[in-house]
Amino acid sequence: MAAERKINSENKSGRETVFQRSVCAWVLRHFKPDPEYRSEPALTDEAPFEAQKTAREILEQISDGEIIVIYKSGPKPRHKATRELLVSELKKQVNRLERHIEIIELPDTKMYKQNSLRTAGFTDEYIEKAGGLENTVSYWLRTSDSMGNVVDTPEEVTLRLKGLINGLFRFTNSYGLGPKVNWILITSGEILAPFICKEFKVAEGLEPGEWVSFNVGNGGSLDMVEMKYWQGQSKSIDLNDM
Repeated sequence: MAAERKINSENKSGRETVFQRSVCAWVLRHFKPDPEYRSEPALTDEAPFEAQKTAREILEQISDGEIIVIYKSGPKPRHKATRELLVSELKKQVNRLERHIEIIELPDTKMYKQNSLRTAGFTDEYIEKAGGLENTVSYWLRTSDSMGNVVDTPEEVTLRLKGLINGLFRFTNSYGLGPKVNWILITSGEILAPFICKEFKVAEGLEPGEWVSFNVGNGGSLDMVEMKYWQGQSKSIDLNDM
C-alpha cells in the first residue's frame, strides 16, 4: 500500500516546520487482559464496558467532520481484541448519536511500523527478577535492565513510539483527509509508561483502557505537540527530540 510505504520513509525526508491541518494520535493501553495473558481468552468480561467508556471519552473530544483512522494495533491477541471491541463501539456510538464522523480501518496486513507498538519483551525470567508481574514496569523504569538486550529499554521504547507518531503526523500533513485526522493506536502499558512517568509524574503509566493523546493544530509544529493525559493534564512536548 503506497500510503503505508510513505509512512515508513517519512522520517528520511526533510522536516516540515508548519502543519497545514490538525492531527491527533490517540495511544491507548489494551483493555483488561486475562490474568495469565493466555492467548484465549485475550480479555476479561469487563472489556466491553471498558470499550464503551473509552469510545465515549474519545468521541467527546472529536468534532463532527473529523476523521478517525484505526491504525495497526500491537501484535498481541489482547491488542487485537481491544481494537475489535473499540472499533465496534466507536461505530455504535457514532451511529446512535448521529455524529458526522468518518471511521477508516486500515487493512490488517503486516507492516514495519506496527513493530513500534510491540511490547518491551518482558520474559518470565525478567518478571521473576522484577519481583512479579505487578512490579515489572516499575522495576524496568527504575533500572533500565535489558537482560542482555533481550528486553527493550525505556529509552528504546520511547524512541520507537516517538518515531511512529512523528511519521504519522508527517504523513497526514502531506496527505490530509479532512479538517482533522485522529489516529488510534493500541499497545501495552509499558510503551507509554516512560512518557507518562516523565511528563506527568505518575508511578507506572496507564491502567487498561486509559489513553494519552498527541495533538498538533493547524499552524503548529512537531516541536510544540500537546500531550494530553486521559485525566485531563496536558503538556507541550517536542517530537523532533528523537
